[in-house]
Amino acid sequence: MTMTTAQRPMDVDSDHPPPALNYDILLAIMAVSRRPAVAQMMSTCSTLYHSGAQHLLRPPVAIVSDKQLTSFCFFMLARAKRTCFRYFRALILSTGLLHETTARDLVVILRRASHLESLVLLYTPDFLRSDPELADAIAGIQSLRHLEVHEVTGSACELLRAMRAPLVSLKLTFGYVLVEGVPEVFYESIDPDELPEYHPVALLTSVAPTLEALSVTYRNTAGTEMWGPAAPTVYPHLATLELQDEWPLMRPYIRAFPNVRALTIESNRAEYEAELGSMLEWFEENRQVNMEDQLVNARWDHLEEYSGAVIGLYLAGVACRIPRVKLLLVEDEHLDLLGPVLDDAKPVQLDVTVRGLLFDNTERSICTVLRRDGCASLTRLSLTVQVCIQDRDRLVQNSLDNLLAALQVLPLEYFELKLELSDDLDKIHRRPSLLTDEGHASEEVYVEYSPPLGYVPPLFPVEHSLEDLDPLVYGQRILAGVPALKRVSIEIEHPRNNPQRVLQLIRDDNREVVVFHDALK
Repeated sequence: MTMTTAQRPMDVDSDHPPPALNYDILLAIMAVSRRPAVAQMMSTCSTLYHSGAQHLLRPPVAIVSDKQLTSFCFFMLARAKRTCFRYFRALILSTGLLHETTARDLVVILRRASHLESLVLLYTPDFLRSDPELADAIAGIQSLRHLEVHEVTGSACELLRAMRAPLVSLKLTFGYVLVEGVPEVFYESIDPDELPEYHPVALLTSVAPTLEALSVTYRNTAGTEMWGPAAPTVYPHLATLELQDEWPLMRPYIRAFPNVRALTIESNRAEYEAELGSMLEWFEENRQVNMEDQLVNARWDHLEEYSGAVIGLYLAGVACRIPRVKLLLVEDEHLDLLGPVLDDAKPVQLDVTVRGLLFDNTERSICTVLRRDGCASLTRLSLTVQVCIQDRDRLVQNSLDNLLAALQVLPLEYFELKLELSDDLDKIHRRPSLLTDEGHASEEVYVEYSPPLGYVPPLFPVEHSLEDLDPLVYGQRILAGVPALKRVSIEIEHPRNNPQRVLQLIRDDNREVVVFHDALK
């Protein structure tokens, strides 16, 4: 939000004739205009000045500099006796340490913000250090329902403990502190004996009666130290939990949040490690700790959906059925983890994105996973396949034949297949054969290069096979091979930005197959 200094508006008189458009039209224009234009229109007459506040303050008010915050404070305090605070509903603060006067003004505004519902703090430690009353002003906003606090350290923890608003959703990102001038992860700077009291389930007890959704991002946490309090407060309404944790330990969350229905876990270290094989022993240890703990203590009884990394769910070792599972990206190195994850979850609906044509008739393939007991209850399967540079010399048809054989053992009622081309196919192309010193042609090599202007590189074999694939024929084969299927959806992305083909086949109650949609996108 770019706030401009409020100027006294002109009153309409003989020297300033009425505007050519009536006020209803001008107000409608303000409703769709950017904030600088709204501020300019407000300065033209008193009617627009008084009516424009709701458009100038429409959610969210995003402040990224001290100058903008100064203008914002001037505007709000100048109109403090008017009704503009009722329009002040959402605020994003991207500022750090504030000027002393600006901080005091903001404290006054926050204490009057009786309609503020959403607040985002990005640089929380420096921001809270600006004025000792800022934390108390935020904690006391009774209308607040949604709060994001980033770079959480000690001062933000005290704010969270003191919250008096009935929060519905909360997002936390833990940050770093300086220890002898060196940045250190906040949790690693805490005395181990005090660490359980800094676990989110202990920090947030003041909002336990109302909290419905929680998102927590850790950095480099030592999972074995993050068990949390021995007897955590129960959050009866918390149904959505999102964790970004490299080594998640689930006991405190399961005990404090017994009614979780939707779970997301991301694990950065695992996702971006070049060689996951070297970490499998650590993964297995973390998984076994969670699984054994759930056998002894508690497990979720109401979990309905998981969305996130396959590694996150593997590490969590969730010991209950999960009807709906969405895995955001499965690569070749994840296949050893995918089978056990699905055996635990036994999903009814599976949505998975796969990088590469991982459909060989081998022990390590998607086809083998689909034949496991964990997939025996699948009635809905959505499969997105990213064809990448490693597949350049392969034929899509061979992989799809293997996939069809795996689908035939499933009780599927709905199947969706999307074939996409990865960006690396456009960046890496075949270079002409090179001559050896003896004058013979060497093997063709693939290099990343920018082709000359106007030159169109030849297609790879896998791209040719995508062009040749007939979605109607393949869809009919799927319907013939899987008797329970009622609907098949196929979407094929073509190389060189050519139009996509989209096809849906529906089998009605009379077992007749109807082409519901066949179009180019």
